[in-house]
Amino acid sequence: MNIAHKLHRLLQLNNEAFIGELYRSLLDREPDPGGAAGHAHQLRTGTSKYRIMTGFLLSDEALALYSRRQPVSGGEHVCGDLQRLFAKKDDSFVGDLFRYILLRAPDTASYGNYIGMLRSGQSRASLFAGFVLSDEFQQLITLDKYAFARRSLDQLILSFYN
Repeated sequence: MNIAHKLHRLLQLNNEAFIGELYRSLLDREPDPGGAAGHAHQLRTGTSKYRIMTGFLLSDEALALYSRRQPVSGGEHVCGDLQRLFAKKDDSFVGDLFRYILLRAPDTASYGNYIGMLRSGQSRASLFAGFVLSDEFQQLITLDKYAFARRSLDQLILSFYN
């Protein structure tokens, strides 16, 4: 299963399970009581699950974890997948951002632009943030489970023929 699939499944969880699993899957730790209560309050007051999830994904704690060389204990979780992604060479990192975050092959122009950005000193974290905060990712990740499955299957079929 790829990163977008795992993130989509997280968004399907009920509120308390969603918060707890964000900590375990994205930060490789159990929730602290104050943080969990604060995030539960955000959900109750109308903050979207997508927004809370992206806050976790782009937190200093998460980005430091994903950039770390020592493997996380929850290697099967999203944090393990992201850690393996962040460890790849530039060309694989950019290609896999498209494949595993947006569920599509990179277009040549965008791929070249992102490689150039990395080579000119832009951080992997900022490129990752751009993908996670993109309208394309938000629209994909917030699809209902049937539309998401159709999109995933369409991309799998297309990749077979490429």
